[in-house]
Amino acid sequence: MASTRKRDRHGSSVASKSPSPSPPTSVAATTLVLHQKRRRSVEVWNNFNFSSLPSPEWTLGPIIGRGQYGKVYRASCDDTRGAAKIIDTTEDDFHWLNDIRNEVCIMQRYSHPNVVKLYGAYKKALELKDHYQIWVVMELCDGGSLGSLAKTVTSRGDRLSENVIGYIIHEVLQGLVYLHENGVIHRDVKGSNILSTLSGNVKLADFGVAAKTMSHEVARRRTSIVGTPHFMAPEVIYCEYQDDLDYDSRCDTWSLGITALQLGDGVPPLTGKTNFEARRMIPRMKAPEFNKPDPWSSPLKGFVARCLTKDMDRRPFCKDLIEDAFVKIENLSQAKAELADLLGDLVSDPKSADTPDGSVRRKQPLNKAPSLPLVPEETTPSGDTVNAMFY
Repeated sequence: MASTRKRDRHGSSVASKSPSPSPPTSVAATTLVLHQKRRRSVEVWNNFNFSSLPSPEWTLGPIIGRGQYGKVYRASCDDTRGAAKIIDTTEDDFHWLNDIRNEVCIMQRYSHPNVVKLYGAYKKALELKDHYQIWVVMELCDGGSLGSLAKTVTSRGDRLSENVIGYIIHEVLQGLVYLHENGVIHRDVKGSNILSTLSGNVKLADFGVAAKTMSHEVARRRTSIVGTPHFMAPEVIYCEYQDDLDYDSRCDTWSLGITALQLGDGVPPLTGKTNFEARRMIPRMKAPEFNKPDPWSSPLKGFVARCLTKDMDRRPFCKDLIEDAFVKIENLSQAKAELADLLGDLVSDPKSADTPDGSVRRKQPLNKAPSLPLVPEETTPSGDTVNAMFY
């Protein structure tokens, strides 16, 4: 049989006995492929049942964010403060909430100082028959997302210091190495999924599309197309077009490199391009770099270049980056204090108002939290009236 040519995950042309699949020619076709592969890709946890969740014992405060599935509220239980993600659903819809199930089960199983802590998952019945809310309550990261922090700083003509960027990357690496060693690939590392507390602690969040492999092998392969396109590694995108390709935890290394560029520039590469355009461009273009490289040091640019090695097999694992010169911060406590001071300045600045991810930097008090569907407008989902408060 005559051989044809097809493209491997690195973009090289290789021999094959069967023709390679053609990339979808429209946004609709690509969306369908992504949806189908995403449905197959999410980890199914047999020991998790939404119907068996307990009733919530948390009191809700104002809205502090909005996500794909619902709103996020400040929450408290006795002396514990948290953030409650609340999703409206029905008994018939439970099986569609694979991302929520995936996130809860991973966070229940794994705990690390650089991973957002899960306080619990709950189910609350609503007055309308067969309608429910799922509450996912996590620790409160009152410093907001570090993607929003970088965007706010650069929008004022300033930039995060390399000391702060190095500290953030160092902390994220610690969390990623822990996850990879336990067979978990995050698959959506980006600035908006890296949260902080006002004291400067850095936490990885959002495990809805994380993959739990069947073993603890760091190099366990995956084939599913999930993540945020602008942060997606080339080999992940190639899996969209060829079923015989796969990838491993080094896709998180690539996303971390894009995140480093985001922290420096305020926005990720290809900002302004649609998701479809980004997926088409990333495998074909050279590895991105800072918009203005000159101000940045050689260690930082070298770290980013290592992360953004397009050939996955030559790209380092996160555990290999721990000893990189850029992230070997001499005084971590000093860098942490610098981040905390920056967050504190933004909190006290009335110009730093609303942020898309619901960070603490909103200065104005809210008179009430907008309600979720099926809930009276003047109350929170728990039925408690919201008092005006600063946060």
